[in-house]
Amino acid sequence: MEPEPKDSGSNIGTEAAISPPFLRLKFYRGMKAQDARLLKFRQEESTMSATSQHNPVAAFIAGEVPLARMFWLHGVVAGAAAGMALGGLRGISPELQQVWALLMFAYMLAWYIGLWRSAGRYTGPAIWRWAARAVVVMPFVGIVLTLVLSVGPKQEQRSAPIAQPAGSSAQTSGTDKEGKPCSQITEFLGECKRQP
Repeated sequence: MEPEPKDSGSNIGTEAAISPPFLRLKFYRGMKAQDARLLKFRQEESTMSATSQHNPVAAFIAGEVPLARMFWLHGVVAGAAAGMALGGLRGISPELQQVWALLMFAYMLAWYIGLWRSAGRYTGPAIWRWAARAVVVMPFVGIVLTLVLSVGPKQEQRSAPIAQPAGSSAQTSGTDKEGKPCSQITEFLGECKRQP
């Protein structure tokens, strides 16, 4: 039985000696950038106040959740899931559907407040901060425009009757199920009995 040769340490670092220095530098820079992103994420997490660390709802409304998580997870994913759940409630119970819609409204209002505040705390590129705030502002602009346009001046109602095409009449011969004269709609729907 032969004794195993002792490691003289000559092959230590041979992988480093084999790889070119620019690859090692690129790898190091990549690791450094990844560490910087992780550190930035942890700093955002650590900025949470002591109260909100124990109360996630307070952290949510205070905007202490990182912007990406607030938008994608709490906004897009949770909003889509809640919308699908509301769609699944159709036809089951109108009361349950109304309660669910009210809960969704409260959640979305809290989400808008939290998203606005989270965008204010965001330290990354300004475009994401402004885009997130635009997501908050646009629905409210739509609501205001809808209210203004629906309450605004009404167009005059036409007093003249709408002209019928030549050769047609508003009523056709025959009666519907209730014995009333047929209209074009009841005739189209096939609910009209022709008189001989």
